[in-house]
Amino acid sequence: EGVGAIAGATQATYAVPSAAMGDAGGYFCVLQNPLGTVNSGTAQVTVEAHTSVPRLVQARGSSNLKQAIVSFSERILTNAVSQDQWNYSIAGEGTPPGVAAAAVDATGTNVILTLDGPLTPGGVYAVTVNDISDLFGFTLDPKPSTAPLLAWVISRGFALEELFLNIGTGTLVGD
Repeated sequence: EGVGAIAGATQATYAVPSAAMGDAGGYFCVLQNPLGTVNSGTAQVTVEAHTSVPRLVQARGSSNLKQAIVSFSERILTNAVSQDQWNYSIAGEGTPPGVAAAAVDATGTNVILTLDGPLTPGGVYAVTVNDISDLFGFTLDPKPSTAPLLAWVISRGFALEELFLNIGTGTLVGD
């Protein structure tokens, strides 16, 4: 950038977790060993302003009927607000289950809602979301946002695979 060496940039790779407009410019590497010093070519870096707001894209049920996955248009901030079950609610048939817990998954675009009871198979619900922000502090639009949620229907021809871990040794029964 023409302002000197970047503190800490002494490894084979260098990453900026969140670039700012002031980070735009030309960058080059200085390679040095006992035989001498060589400068790399200059790479031009452009930083564009983030102007989009997160949107609720969809909600879908799970095969165990006790979870719902809420998806957003971009990565959301993983904090106490996005993982607060009170920012999510489910409305629909009969007495819908409440949200017992909320956790942002590894992609950062989905929140896994753990419900305090099962959804009715084939039930039609609506998930409402409040107070969610993206990584840049932009809040959910519209606020609140609602998406339809359809509970799974297990029917003839449906294959359900479940994995049981740490259930003890037990007795093996042959066919």
